[in-house]
Amino acid sequence: MWYWFFGLPGSGKTHVAGIFSRLTGIPQYEGDDFQTEEDRRVIAKGAFTLKRRHDQLMRIVSTLRDSGRTDALITHPLPDKASRELVRTLNANCTQLVHVTAPLVLVRKRLHERKNHHFGPELLDAWIARHWEEPAGEDFFLIENAEEKEALVSQLDRLCGSRHGR
Repeated sequence: MWYWFFGLPGSGKTHVAGIFSRLTGIPQYEGDDFQTEEDRRVIAKGAFTLKRRHDQLMRIVSTLRDSGRTDALITHPLPDKASRELVRTLNANCTQLVHVTAPLVLVRKRLHERKNHHFGPELLDAWIARHWEEPAGEDFFLIENAEEKEALVSQLDRLCGSRHGR
């Protein structure tokens, strides 16, 4: 199963996927590692396109296929329905989307605390307006990521249980 942890920048996708990786032993892939330098420049200008996003998703999928991985955790914003549908179709019935949410005030705080990251807090509002589509009516597992570690671990335990049909 490929688990795609998606959500707003700063929602805690990488952190949550890291905990899930430790619980399950499934390797984690960071979507940012698949960005080209040109992608980073375009993101900083606020001009990232759907084509660039899909090219990046194809690089991720190609790497997973080449590695022979049947289980993987991938963090990526997957901000639009078209991108979420693309990753679902590329791995047929073996894809689970995991939507990581956090209160916007916490997202902003996390973005301010990041050091040397290509996505700064000044980009968030424009990014949401231009790229983000709420996943209403889509099939995904929801993780509400706030600052209460016990609540987060409980949600991840449920995700682990769903992984085994419980």
